[in-house]
Amino acid sequence: MQIYEGASPKNKPVRLICFYLPQFHPIPENDEWWGEGFTEWTNVRPALPQFEGHYQPRLPGELGYYNLLDPDVQARQVELAKLYGIEGFCFYFYWFGGKRLLEAPILNYLKNENLDLPFCLCWANENWSRRWDGLDSEILIAQSHSSADDIAFIAHVAEYMRDRRCIRIAGKPLLMVYRPSLLPDAKATAKRWRDWCRENGIGEIFLAYTQSFEAVSPTNYGFDAAIEFPPNNSSPPNITESVVPLQEDFGVTVYDWKVFVERSERYTNPGYEVFRSVCPSWDNTPRRRNFSTVFKNSDPALYRRWLENAINDTIAGHQDPSERLVFVNAWNEWAEGAHLEPDARHGYAYLQATRNALEAVAATMPKNGRLVLVSHDAYPHGAQFLTLNLARTLSKEFGVGVELVCLGEGPLKAEYAKWATVHDLAGVDPRGTQATALAERLRSSGIRAALVNTTVSGFFLETLSKAGFRCVSLIHELSGVLEQMNLIPQARAIAEFADRIVFPAEQVATSFRSKADYKDAKRIIRPQGLYKRRSPDADREVDRHELRKLLSLPQTRKSYSGLDMQIIARELIYLWRPD
Repeated sequence: MQIYEGASPKNKPVRLICFYLPQFHPIPENDEWWGEGFTEWTNVRPALPQFEGHYQPRLPGELGYYNLLDPDVQARQVELAKLYGIEGFCFYFYWFGGKRLLEAPILNYLKNENLDLPFCLCWANENWSRRWDGLDSEILIAQSHSSADDIAFIAHVAEYMRDRRCIRIAGKPLLMVYRPSLLPDAKATAKRWRDWCRENGIGEIFLAYTQSFEAVSPTNYGFDAAIEFPPNNSSPPNITESVVPLQEDFGVTVYDWKVFVERSERYTNPGYEVFRSVCPSWDNTPRRRNFSTVFKNSDPALYRRWLENAINDTIAGHQDPSERLVFVNAWNEWAEGAHLEPDARHGYAYLQATRNALEAVAATMPKNGRLVLVSHDAYPHGAQFLTLNLARTLSKEFGVGVELVCLGEGPLKAEYAKWATVHDLAGVDPRGTQATALAERLRSSGIRAALVNTTVSGFFLETLSKAGFRCVSLIHELSGVLEQMNLIPQARAIAEFADRIVFPAEQVATSFRSKADYKDAKRIIRPQGLYKRRSPDADREVDRHELRKLLSLPQTRKSYSGLDMQIIARELIYLWRPD
């Protein structure tokens, strides 16, 4: 398949993260253990087919037998990943009691901000052995665990977690461990890491582990989530008897890859936080030769189906977009036959299948797009009920997907959640790191517009605007309230950063301007409506007569009643549309 001609996909339903192997450049240790100039390609090139129809050797496509120390290679990897909808790389990180191996490509990536694809680290905390299996036979370099090493490790990787490209979940930098069961006391290690990060400016971190050898609750290790890691730890059906060997010393074990697609049709909830993963194929013949493990029957169409199922399950199981992660094993595991990078046989087919899966699921999501709605808290008062009914009307009547950011506490959050995905920023600096990370995640998910209710939310409106949102502000407060509640700084942020400011009356617009001047082009006067629907049997003229009487107004005075939320929503949708 040829390369896709077009732009990167805009509206991605999940963040797709690919595991990434950095062992495509020489290092002195590999020279000593495996021979001068050894890289992963050394094993890939001479691989031979072990049975009829066995796809070996795997020849790289566009990128060739690259060296990851070449900056142009990493730049092209980023371009390809973005073109096909991939949101980040998860770099394997090799740390052995302070000694680091294969870090040069990751350090180069960190230093080059033009490589703008997000990333995270996965500490591959196994011993290195001559068998490439993480077991303890013929150890080449061993781990050396201690409390002091825990601190040294987290202090080093903090440089990566501080980077703006670091993948975050609920504003927390993501850090992964391949096999936490190998740590002497994983809970103690996790606590040391969390304490150090709190004390050294990182803040809270999100810890996850790969289910490569175990499938237990992450709380067993003091972690936050688990990540599936197919084909490891999966008990697939053995189909070795179905193949015809080509070698007399045939010792290959062959499994049926299709089982993963079938299982994805009926995902089950394990009862703890888990991120789904997929793999395009798997075959470690380059490393194990005639005693390899091979997964047969993979193809791009079935891979796409598996990925779509994983995406849909992720959306259903995670309300917070920052938690909607799906992992791919892998971007470039050439010696394990698990790679999205183009090869000589399939070209860009697996990358195209990846993009197709993302776009197919995105097409099933709300047809009228998504927007961010902001409430300063969730207490049962007028402005908060306005937020609730805007969420209900936009979702129910207009089919708009609503991401509702709540900046404070209150009992209406449960009601908000009936009509929107709620993001809780109570107690968080609305212009701080966590709020900024949320704004950037929402923007990267394809949302472009935000409706921000009340002056109290002005600082978060500034954060949204700086993240690239077009912001509409709903203002209700008069100048006396702005002074009394110390809201003038927030009002000035709105005056500067809002694209449109909607006032319910000229008096409110004039009063607001006395404290926070704004450009005339931003001002819109609109009645902000009643969110309780009128009975169809009501007599409007009788109601108007009674209203004028109650308010001591002349019966000739024009009045408005029954302006429902549909009218307001329709007006605001018109303002938000980027076209």
